[in-house]
Amino acid sequence: MSVARINMVDWRSEKVFVEKTKNTASTMRQSFPNAEIMLRIKTTPTSVVAISVYPTQEKADEARVELDKRMSDYGDGVKDHWFLEGEVISAHINEEWVQKSIKK
Repeated sequence: MSVARINMVDWRSEKVFVEKTKNTASTMRQSFPNAEIMLRIKTTPTSVVAISVYPTQEKADEARVELDKRMSDYGDGVKDHWFLEGEVISAHINEEWVQKSIKK
């Protein structure tokens, strides 16, 4: 049973958002090695929604430890943060999109 976690972070300013997350893309795989899928979507100039999928609840829980550490490190730069979690009941990933994304 795959488990998905959806995180939303709203930062205090665009500057803080850029400053605190500039290395996130390059460290995601290393920091969350058990994730099957990881997406980050900038929804406003100061907010991001992150979606990650893990193979089991146990692996999702292990990743939560790293997430909690990151959120603690971000400190008062975060205006709001919430997350949802649940069982993945269906999925579709376009193989062409995957291949284009890998090349970037």
